[in-house]
Amino acid sequence: MRIRLTPPIFLLLLAVAIGSLVFGIHRYRFRFVRAAPDLVNLVPPGTSATLFFDFDLVRRAHLRIFEPAQAAHGAEYQRFVSETGFDYWRDLDAFSASLSPSQMIFAIKGRFDWDRLALYVRTHQGICTRSHCEAPSMPGRWASWRQLQPDVMLLAISVDRDAVEKIGPKATAFRNTAIAPVWVRLEKSALQKSANWPSAAALLAASLKQSDAVTFSVTGAADALDLHMDAVFASDRQAQTTANQLALETRMLKLEITREHHQPSPANLTGLLTAGSFKVSDREVLGSWPIRNELLEALQ
Repeated sequence: MRIRLTPPIFLLLLAVAIGSLVFGIHRYRFRFVRAAPDLVNLVPPGTSATLFFDFDLVRRAHLRIFEPAQAAHGAEYQRFVSETGFDYWRDLDAFSASLSPSQMIFAIKGRFDWDRLALYVRTHQGICTRSHCEAPSMPGRWASWRQLQPDVMLLAISVDRDAVEKIGPKATAFRNTAIAPVWVRLEKSALQKSANWPSAAALLAASLKQSDAVTFSVTGAADALDLHMDAVFASDRQAQTTANQLALETRMLKLEITREHHQPSPANLTGLLTAGSFKVSDREVLGSWPIRNELLEALQ
């Protein structure tokens, strides 16, 4: 039997088709996060640090050093997983973060059961409005979050209990389009407060205190990772002086280890730090350290 399309039916179908097309275009246009740079650009630059972590890539590369042993998952975390259905190792794909003394802001991409998360907040001294949820966090801080799109959460931990309402696609002035799978940008204020860092890291930070900002990134495959550094200085002379100092400190560390009748071990930080190389490009000091499999296995 042939279906005859009368003008009213034809117009109705045409309207439905056009409506579906417009809805699809609208939904795609306002899906703010489609790639890693979009996730970073959701957070404002941190006054202490800004970072990005591609968890999905870490899982696929079988870098299990970021997966705590089952015993490390305390009872509180197990209850959280049970009540919300969210396990970071399984459900987290990537996140960017903006860190400042007064607050921490996150843009998180993953798989969320929004109803269960909201219920968890309500049953743990928090509240949910039509726009966001909030709950007490660490002393003097509130955690507030909202859904940006089905697979993206905006989260703020701040003295401002609804701080998450003030961040989003139009709230950031930070633009970063060249993104490594894992990176952290440290601002001058963070480098100036490195006294309490581990000794090796504190020594490196001391050499970089005059820089405007330093970015550390990890690139490569699971069996050939490299740690990179990009430190920006006010002048090329300052950059050259710092590169020379870093190279000298690397040689001195090698000599110190040799004097103690040891060799740098690829299974700990001595092997990493003594393998560093440095060069200058205009006002930037570029550093590189190969990350050995033995170190990853030891950390694991």
